[in-house]
Amino acid sequence: MKVIARSSMEDTPEAALHAVTNGLVTELGAMCDLALIFLAGHPGSVLEQVAAAIRRDSPQAIVLGVTAVTTLEGASEFEGTASIALWAAHLPGVNVDELRLTQEDLEGPGAWTDRLEAHGEAPKAIMLFADPFSIDIRAILETANTAFRGVPVVGGLASAGRRPGQNALFGRDGLVQEGAVGVALRGAIKVDTLVSQGCRPIGEAWVATKCINNVIHTLRNRPALEVLKETMGALPPEDADLVRKGLFVGRVIDEYKSHHERGDFLIHGLIGADPKTGVIAVAGEARTGMTVQFHLRDAASADEDLRCLLAARKAALQQCRGALLFSCNGRGTHMWDEPNHDAALISGSMAGVPLAGFFAAGELGPVGPQNFIHGFTASLVLFSEG
Repeated sequence: MKVIARSSMEDTPEAALHAVTNGLVTELGAMCDLALIFLAGHPGSVLEQVAAAIRRDSPQAIVLGVTAVTTLEGASEFEGTASIALWAAHLPGVNVDELRLTQEDLEGPGAWTDRLEAHGEAPKAIMLFADPFSIDIRAILETANTAFRGVPVVGGLASAGRRPGQNALFGRDGLVQEGAVGVALRGAIKVDTLVSQGCRPIGEAWVATKCINNVIHTLRNRPALEVLKETMGALPPEDADLVRKGLFVGRVIDEYKSHHERGDFLIHGLIGADPKTGVIAVAGEARTGMTVQFHLRDAASADEDLRCLLAARKAALQQCRGALLFSCNGRGTHMWDEPNHDAALISGSMAGVPLAGFFAAGELGPVGPQNFIHGFTASLVLFSEG
């Protein structure tokens, strides 16, 4: 396995294209099997041009592309400028099955996963880039979670456009503006994931004893709002200030674990509370019997969370041959005073490993054995030989 990552901030598409594709096969030492193009600030049609340049020397290469507000490569995040980031890999012994999904595929008979199950071997990972305005990504994840439990689904939602028709994707059907493109990876490859949700827990964990839809009524048979107020009242002054900026509820995914720590929670925003009834509402599923813990998020917490998760993945980082990062478009300089936070921290944890990716409008990645779409996260994917 050989992976390279390149980037360019040249003003003109032609110059940027040449910078990221020139001598690609020479540097790889073999034809490219899989190429991922992340494009910001240039017309979506540039995805086609980059794909054509790659396929001139590697005709069989599978090429995916997505437009974004920001791309990243190595230790740099190219905010506020036109850029192209390219991630290219030679993958001997790896089978790459290309995917193209539309909303009609999700609503028709059968499941899109049936085509992958026909191979007889579960994928090692599924990677998807999707337009957030035209396809139900949660329905895709639900199907994948059922068909391939424990198989990570990674990637992100295109972030270049704020309205339908403003994003571009490139895949099996060429340049499109709706649906999703992706690949399933099988064979001699190992995929590890890290999803940093940027939060830290406060107080203690609680079992929800009554929930309806997204509303938590009681925690250990006490009014949920009463528990929340008690938790907030025990906080140090600096944390009490953070509560006013936002409070979150973490839901434990693997209830069978005896001890819950970072990475075990799926984070939901706290979106409402009713003083009369004592209930609280979350931006996600609430289920009787689930274990929850309140969380805070700020720049320091997000930095600490990512550092802790990277330290816990030290062995995977050392074996990694190439990595992808899908970071929320609300991170970067929107969260930290200095640029390049996520890319620089991750690159420093795995010196010399090619890294590329983009700022997404929603990041895909697993928490425990299930896959979810996240917000304000850094979803890291590590590839090694396996």
